[in-house]
Amino acid sequence: MAETMELKSTVKIDEEKLTRIIHFLGAILCYLIAVALTFNPYWQLTIIAGILGGAFFLQLRKGALVGTIAVGLAWGTFLLIKLTKTNVGTLLTQMTGILLGNEQLSWLIILVIILVGALLGAVSGVIGSGMRLLFQNFLEKRQKSQQHE
Repeated sequence: MAETMELKSTVKIDEEKLTRIIHFLGAILCYLIAVALTFNPYWQLTIIAGILGGAFFLQLRKGALVGTIAVGLAWGTFLLIKLTKTNVGTLLTQMTGILLGNEQLSWLIILVIILVGALLGAVSGVIGSGMRLLFQNFLEKRQKSQQHE
């Protein structure tokens, strides 16, 4: 009897570790897909990365968090690469001078761009988690109805 209880607790601990590993891999996958889609001319496709990242989580809050962090970091990585490799910094400085009247505030435009990406990631992460919850509830109800027949 004691061995059975010990085995169940070991299985539960292993299941928790496996869940954490899956969540971590989901977050990494979300980031990598977001980076790949950010370098695509169609930046709107980064919503796919957030949806896939959010689908790894059953809680909407966690899905939103993963989407926010992954897509926000991907957009930040993209901006960092573009600022160092091309003359985007000059363009941002000129645009800030036109919009805000002060060329020293170009960091503000960069922050707004990253925040837009993070917001896009949060919304898409919630969509991914919500779709998983709906799909999982549908499958559970279907299995219960098939068992009763």
